Amino acid sequence: MSLNLTQPGAETAQHDASAARAAVLSLRGIGTVLVVAAVTFWLAYDNGTFTVPSRSAAGIVVWWAIVVGLATRMLPRSRPTRIAWVVFGALCAYTAVATASIAWGAAPEHAFDELNRLALYGGVFAFVVLAAVPKDIGRWCDGIALGLSAVAALALSSRLLPQVVRAAGYQNLALIPLGARRLSYPVGYWNGLGVLIALSVPLLLRAAVSHPSHVARALAAFPFPILSAAMYLTSSRTAAVVTAVAVILFVVLHPRRSATLAVLAAVAPGSVAAVKLLTSHPVLVDGPFGSASAVHAGRLAAAIIVVLCLGTASIVLVGSILAARLRVDRRVERLLLVPIAAAVVAGLVAVHPVSRLHAFTKPPATFASSNYVQTHLLSANGNGRWQLWQTAADEWLTRPLLGRGLGTYQAWQTQHGRLGVFVHDAHSLYLQTLAELGLVGLAAIVIAFGGGVVAAVRAVATRRDEDASAVALTAAWVAYVLAVGMDWMWQLPVVSIVGLAVLALLVALGGSRSPQPEFGASARVGAGARRLTLGLAVVLAVLLAWSQLSETGSVRALAASQAAAGADDLATAARKAHDAATLEPWAASPYLQLALVDEQRRRLATAGGWIQLALRRDPLNWQLWAVSSRIAYESGRIADARRALVRAHQLNPAVGSLGR
Repeated sequence: MSLNLTQPGAETAQHDASAARAAVLSLRGIGTVLVVAAVTFWLAYDNGTFTVPSRSAAGIVVWWAIVVGLATRMLPRSRPTRIAWVVFGALCAYTAVATASIAWGAAPEHAFDELNRLALYGGVFAFVVLAAVPKDIGRWCDGIALGLSAVAALALSSRLLPQVVRAAGYQNLALIPLGARRLSYPVGYWNGLGVLIALSVPLLLRAAVSHPSHVARALAAFPFPILSAAMYLTSSRTAAVVTAVAVILFVVLHPRRSATLAVLAAVAPGSVAAVKLLTSHPVLVDGPFGSASAVHAGRLAAAIIVVLCLGTASIVLVGSILAARLRVDRRVERLLLVPIAAAVVAGLVAVHPVSRLHAFTKPPATFASSNYVQTHLLSANGNGRWQLWQTAADEWLTRPLLGRGLGTYQAWQTQHGRLGVFVHDAHSLYLQTLAELGLVGLAAIVIAFGGGVVAAVRAVATRRDEDASAVALTAAWVAYVLAVGMDWMWQLPVVSIVGLAVLALLVALGGSRSPQPEFGASARVGAGARRLTLGLAVVLAVLLAWSQLSETGSVRALAASQAAAGADDLATAARKAHDAATLEPWAASPYLQLALVDEQRRRLATAGGWIQLALRRDPLNWQLWAVSSRIAYESGRIADARRALVRAHQLNPAVGSLGR
């Protein structure tokens, strides 16, 4: 005989408390998804956060968010793992080598710009490591996927519904012939947009295959026709390659391969039909985009693609409900690796990899203007990447250990490049790092990225079957690592922000084999250690805010000076250029602007002094030597003008065509 001492209504109260707690946790989870999605979308929408003011604002916000989080004890939410410290240390080491390279490099202005970019990336990695806990990582994945899906939808709408989504001016960002036909809005670069879409694919597959809610699985499948249509319009071969790699990795690593293949089979028809729809309306692919026929075709295509999305979601919903009643033997799941491997091998053989590699190494080709997007997408030509990579290797061989200094690739390519074009980047993070920072800089990047690989292996090996976050993040991380090796994705902030956020989530999942305690009662952190961490964060945030604001202020002052000079307000132009020089005295651009303004005012002696100050700060810039030659010629110093022109020709052989 036992006595029930529970007071009347106590069980009901406990049940109500549990329900309330579950509701709060659910709302917090939805809030996490929406906040991450909104931030991801905004970073892409703001021209990929590429401009200096946008990038600087993001850097300041992320570092002060860390400071506020540490001060209020909202951060860290869990103790950073050992691998997180290794990766962050490697990123700091890379930044330190880059900073030191200013001493032996010849482009401090470019180096300072890169350091501010690195500060943003390091802050993003640190913030995500401090803010994410393993139990919430699935929500972070959903938020990133939702944000990137919204970006793809906006991009596609700008082509199909230009009267609704006005992307005026984005086509002017195209710097190569016919490039304006490739979809780039809102990121500003077609390959950047394509890679962002590629990174969303494994994250969406995670939800479509493994989410506990059937409706959520259907919603995750909904965007796939939009993604495929937008990626096709970018004509990005980089995106196509990394998407294929990410999907294959996801299928191979996911323990429920039959369910994964079923979802892929469900989303494939709608995705293929969306691309087929675009190819049947060439005016939507190759233009003219503003014509009446393009507007009519765009409205029709938009409606059909929405129907395809609804159909795809419906198929996945029904399939998910039916699949809940099925259980596939683990041996069958493992056996599915055989046809997958066979399909991959057959695909590689079908594309003739040797001949495609040979075609890739050839100089840039001229593509047909009538069907440019499809012709370019199916071509194996590397558009000069092979030559740019060879030039980076040539530069590295001159100083193998430490490189020639951050920001020097542009000048080296202009002077010694195997491709006679003006480019800023080597289109490969690894080769450009090797050229500019040598083996030491490359080692720092390899350690940082290698930490992600180690974390991915641990996370995939230790997570339970129902948790596909580790698999999705691994696929997305490998896709990012490949993308930065094939294009200038490192210099496009939104892509690398997403990539480093994925890296941070991975190290949070797989950084340690034992669960990491959340800070609070279960985490013993001394007050002294906390104060020291907060103090260091404050110092870093202040220094980086000064750095970011200095560059932003200088860029804006220069823009104002150029606008004033164009309006013939030379007094204002000179004053604004002086402001830029005050904010960034190590930069050459303000002194170049001062020289141009005084040249316009016919103060040639003063202009000559300014251009010499610019040359001291960037002696390998052929444009500065060309301006110096012109000012000397206008001043009657013919011998000086000839010497400066000779030097400009040495730095850029094309200058010889300008005259003697």
